[in-house]
Parts: sequence; structure tokens; C-alpha cells
Amino acid sequence: MEHRASPRTTADLRAELHKTRGKRSVARIKNLSTLGLFLATKPEAYRLYESLTITVDLTTGFTLKGKVVRTQENGIAVELDTTEDTLGQAARLMHAVKRRQAQADIKSSLLVNE
Repeated sequence: MEHRASPRTTADLRAELHKTRGKRSVARIKNLSTLGLFLATKPEAYRLYESLTITVDLTTGFTLKGKVVRTQENGIAVELDTTEDTLGQAARLMHAVKRRQAQADIKSSLLVNE
């Protein structure tokens, strides 16, 4: 049984990953919390403890900073920095994702009831 410091939210969001040397790539956020996230991407492109800046554009833009803490066959796990800015951005992003999921649930229940 996993014990996490912060609850996870399932997602499927496009994210841009920016490495410190200016290289950029695109990945999909598959789950996130206020302390970290998992990105579906090519893991061989990243080193453990490599610093990343992650940008997500929903209706508004979110910028998160963190470091790679795990690589696996289908992606990478990123631990977010504990700066006030990154923690605030992560909390707002989670709120936006949950709001979108709730709206999608309402729409699908309305379609079923028609």
C-alpha cells in the first residue's frame, strides 16, 4: 500500500518540459499532486535529479519547477520544488483539473439522462 504525503489527481494534460540547457520537449501529465507529478514521456531523455521547468496551459498558464526523481519504462516522476510559487501553482493546477473533471462528469451524466 502506498503512503503519499499529498493525494494524487488523475489527469491527461499536455505539458512542455524545459531543461536547464534550453532543450524543450512535450509530455503528458498522467497524475499530479501538490508535491509532484508523473509525466508520460521518453524516460531515456532525462537524468535522475535533473531540474525541469514544466509549463501547462489550460485557460491560464501554470509554471512548475522540480526535479526528476524516478524514471520508468513509460515516463518520469517529478518532485516539485517546495517554493511558495511552485506550491501555489501546483495547488491551482490541481483545482483547475478537478473543476474540469467535475464539469465533464456533469456533461456525461446529462447525456446519459437524455
